[in-house]
Amino acid sequence: MKLYSKTIGKLHFEDLSSEGFERLCRDLIDREYGWKSFHSSGLLGADEGIDIAGQIIENNSIKSVAVQCKRYKTFNLSYAIDSIDKILKNEKKYDIIILMISCEITVSTIRQLEEKYSDKKFELRIWTASNLESLLFSRAKDLLYLYFNIKLPESIKKKERSIKHALSIKNKLGKIFRVLQIDGFDENKVYRSNEVTLIPEDDNTYPFWTEGESQYQVVNFYQYYENGLEFTLTGASGIYILIDNTGQWEARRSSQLKTDKDSLPENIRQFHGEVIGGLNYKNIISYDPVRDYVFNSPRLYCDFNEKRQPSLEYIKYGVYKKNDFITKYTPDEYIIQLLDDNKKTTFNIP
Repeated sequence: MKLYSKTIGKLHFEDLSSEGFERLCRDLIDREYGWKSFHSSGLLGADEGIDIAGQIIENNSIKSVAVQCKRYKTFNLSYAIDSIDKILKNEKKYDIIILMISCEITVSTIRQLEEKYSDKKFELRIWTASNLESLLFSRAKDLLYLYFNIKLPESIKKKERSIKHALSIKNKLGKIFRVLQIDGFDENKVYRSNEVTLIPEDDNTYPFWTEGESQYQVVNFYQYYENGLEFTLTGASGIYILIDNTGQWEARRSSQLKTDKDSLPENIRQFHGEVIGGLNYKNIISYDPVRDYVFNSPRLYCDFNEKRQPSLEYIKYGVYKKNDFITKYTPDEYIIQLLDDNKKTTFNIP
């Protein structure tokens, strides 16, 4: 097996197509910061100097980001100024502008750019080839294989362990959870509304709740997806979805609703909503299928993030819709219709 490609030592970003380099930049930003939302305009033709635009969460705040991806063999000061000025001509203003460049630029050029835009109301970040390579080899080895066909021995072994663990968890949990399908109803199967307790691996407070220390959560199993399990996360507090005539929508907790349903603008309707989270098998460390006396539910011991929330692969929003295929054999009177993340907005109503 060939473990290293000819590009080892110095990555040949020029071997990538323009679209491939843009996708790599998008994935590296996701690995470094985590996209809250984004769209890649460059793949469809440059959008007024912006290849990727979106939002990231940094220091507990949402920041807007504009990215220029430059797959050049050389890149000088005038190229950089031209790229930044094109972004600044947009009506929308961004908190952060990132130049991702496939070659190196001089320290002098970076300093001149920092001085030129020091009084502007945005933060300039410059990623050169060495920055890209450093991130790829340190925290994004899977992207090395995806984009450059480079396999590092330690990453292969780690991947093998991860796959074996995920498959083991998948097979064992398949005996615990069942999905009630509309077709092929079986009254002996467990309904998908079953409660499940998600517990951090280092939690030592369960089953007692200690304010400021306990983080375990009780959720409801919804269904399987290709890489894991989906859970409904709304809980007892409830969530509502406001949708206008164009499909734009906003999710609000019941405690955040200040306007009565009948007092909403004519173009906005209110629905009962749901939040669905996907938990990858690889983030499930272990499990205990025995229902206990506290929640009468199986327990999954999982990876939790720095905010002490379960490390979910994704979160989706949906509204409850009348099930047109309901039969007397099916207990699900309503189904969840997922919403388009690209149409998420904030309405100017209390």
